[in-house]
Amino acid sequence: MKGKDKEKKVKFKMFPVLHMFTIFNVLDEGKRLKATLKFKQLTCLFLVLTAVVMPFSSMPRALATMTVFSVTPTQGNVGTNVGVSSNLTTADGRYEIRFDDYLVVSGNASGTGVNATFAVPETYGGNHTVWVVDLATGDNASSVFNVTMAYSLNVVVPESPRQLQEGDSATIWANITGGDASKTYAMNITVVAPNNESSVTTVSAVTSSLGTGSASIDYPDDFSGNKTILVGNYGVSFNDTLATGAF
Repeated sequence: MKGKDKEKKVKFKMFPVLHMFTIFNVLDEGKRLKATLKFKQLTCLFLVLTAVVMPFSSMPRALATMTVFSVTPTQGNVGTNVGVSSNLTTADGRYEIRFDDYLVVSGNASGTGVNATFAVPETYGGNHTVWVVDLATGDNASSVFNVTMAYSLNVVVPESPRQLQEGDSATIWANITGGDASKTYAMNITVVAPNNESSVTTVSAVTSSLGTGSASIDYPDDFSGNKTILVGNYGVSFNDTLATGAF
């Protein structure tokens, strides 16, 4: 009987201890759940902020879309000086300006601004593309320039002080730039002598793939009419008014 009473007494003393452990476990579990909830709340907040901020991170590049603001003038002959104003994606970046496939100028942007000039290269007439290229990113923008046909005359005469004498001849070159590619052009060349007598002849020029062509004739040998070289100034015209010269 004494052994049984002792065993009951021991069990009675241990029960409060087990009860205390249970309370502590509940408190610990509450703290753990509270920490878990706080972590989940922070995670949700991070995801929300990421969803809001991420779209803005790509906005600077969208705002830097390249544009050719102006090409001045917008048309002209081969050799015309053209000004280009554009922006660049890369601040202070390297750029190239191309006329179709021809590299015409390169340099560094001032900030994101590009202001440059170039001379229209030898090419055929019509519309051509002016490209501005950001060499760092490969981004580009373009505009259009129209090449117009031009005519010129060039007379080869003896160097001063020597002058043409009777029996001498002067070589006259008639030139075309910015014409159609691989086309034959008929050109009327008129020479007006000091006595106002006119001599006319026709010559043909075939342009290259770049629209450039030329033909030469000798005065007075290739002209009809007076073969005498008179003292004084001679006027030369190409198709009456397209180009003029003198010798």
